[in-house]
Amino acid sequence: MTDHVGPHSDDYKKDLEILNRLMSDPRSGALVSSNHKLIAANRQITSTAGKNPLEIVGQDMRLLWDQEALDDLTTHLRRSGEVTGYQYPAYGWEKEGKVWVRKRTQFCGNFALVNYMGEPCRLSSVTTVG
Repeated sequence: MTDHVGPHSDDYKKDLEILNRLMSDPRSGALVSSNHKLIAANRQITSTAGKNPLEIVGQDMRLLWDQEALDDLTTHLRRSGEVTGYQYPAYGWEKEGKVWVRKRTQFCGNFALVNYMGEPCRLSSVTTVG
């Protein structure tokens, strides 16, 4: 019997490659599900999102996107599977006193559609540009 989910399966190895790519990215990296929930992020996400990865895993990342820019990116990703040098307005978190507020800024990122744990996801590598 073939092991389709164990540590020696092709799917498992591909999932690990995606996580390795994410965690070794020198820019702010995130893996986001098709329903926009943050699955994983590297430590550098703090520089763009304003919070550390453990504070935002599971959150709906649409909160940090301008809807028009997200729709545009999604269209491009569906067409080609990968988008590089995409500049867009979005939000990061900033703490004002004891309250977290969204701060609008400009970002530039590379995005790819990937299959993670059998689900389509968006892998991103992003930096701020202003």
